[in-house]
Amino acid sequence: MNLSNNFKENMKIILKDEYEDFLNCFGAKAKKGLRINTTKIEDKDLMSLLNIDLKSVPWCKNGYYYPEDFRPAKNFCYNAGLYYIQEPSAMIVGSIIPIEKGDKVLDLCAAPGGKTTHIGARLDNTGLIVSNDISASRCKALLKNVELMGIKNVTILTETANRLASKFTSFFDKIVIDAPCSGEGMFRKSDMNIKEWSIENIDKYSKVQKEILEDAEKMLSPGGIISYSTCTFNTKENEEVITWFLNKHKDFKLLPIDHSYYSVSTGISDDKFHKDIRNCARIWPHKNNGEGHFLALLQKTGDKVEKFKSNINNNNFKEALIFKKFCNENGINFKPKNLILHKNSLFEVPEDLIDLDGLRIVRNGWYLGNIEKDRFKPSQAFAMGLDSDYVSNVIKFPLENIDIERYLKGESFEVSDANEGFNLVCLNKFPIGWGKVIKGRLKNKCAKGFLIN
Repeated sequence: MNLSNNFKENMKIILKDEYEDFLNCFGAKAKKGLRINTTKIEDKDLMSLLNIDLKSVPWCKNGYYYPEDFRPAKNFCYNAGLYYIQEPSAMIVGSIIPIEKGDKVLDLCAAPGGKTTHIGARLDNTGLIVSNDISASRCKALLKNVELMGIKNVTILTETANRLASKFTSFFDKIVIDAPCSGEGMFRKSDMNIKEWSIENIDKYSKVQKEILEDAEKMLSPGGIISYSTCTFNTKENEEVITWFLNKHKDFKLLPIDHSYYSVSTGISDDKFHKDIRNCARIWPHKNNGEGHFLALLQKTGDKVEKFKSNINNNNFKEALIFKKFCNENGINFKPKNLILHKNSLFEVPEDLIDLDGLRIVRNGWYLGNIEKDRFKPSQAFAMGLDSDYVSNVIKFPLENIDIERYLKGESFEVSDANEGFNLVCLNKFPIGWGKVIKGRLKNKCAKGFLIN
């Protein structure tokens, strides 16, 4: 691995006696992991379904290392949204921030969706997640992962942090910043990160990180918490950024992290850093089974303010009634709360969401489907977010059944003992899409983006 001499010299200063162990770890294979989607399945039930040996990731309750011969993206449990494939060290971000049900959470640099789906699972479809990424193209992966995991209380935006700050003043209980960085912690996974590394880029990213933190501070409510993280090693983007922020904002404190409990290292101590800097957490590849990560929890002083709940509760317009009729006719026991119509698309939007006028919206809430010629056409997102226990028209295929593969390849085929009309197609009891049964034949309604080759 062709590492820059400047990078190596910097790491020698930081790690001292540990430097050689650190350098040697670059010859080892990176560990791979998955995080179980607890909105759909319990850990023990997934392990039984997969029938493989999963080893716990110490800093993530529902995170696991999987065996080298396992191909998680090829297993149909992935298509049912039962787990998210994620680099183990990245799981620390959604794991350690103290999420409470009902929280309003901003994921500021969200794509491709690991943190958003992790937060969504912890909120268990309560509260609100505003998931933002400045890159509209990266938001495509974010949107698919949110839909795949069945997370329903998410609004996806593609905006700058500065524009968001002008809209969401003192709004969020928790803000997650997995900041753009020089990516030193991902060198084992990405040759591109190695090639693009430079001292100048570290300076550039440090400036961007400070700007993002300044905007985030404006959006945090009293008593709220910012989770700041990077996947890089140098102190300029980590301890120095946190020290700069705390020196400037005296109404913030650095929360302690239980390093022993999570099996992670402390922040790097130095006279030039904040006195509590060891409260930060670090994952080192020569000490942990993961790549490099840094995490700090910053809490704003003051008491949490209970905010007005802005439920819409206007579900009696024509298109909403058409949707309710569809649910009744196809055995779906679903009572929507806050329905809105955008053009001909129907959404259930999260409560407490403010007016988004002027912002670039990718998706606002749970996309249920379209109204076409006074008929409702259900979406893939609607299927993935449903609980099959509340649907009577269900076709359940066991994991080993060949019809699972046929369905996910877009085929239509004969089915027995299925009700006529729209059916929720499931792997065991877990939704994978829609099918419409006509005279004993299942017409495939799985969305193209969810099909396999």
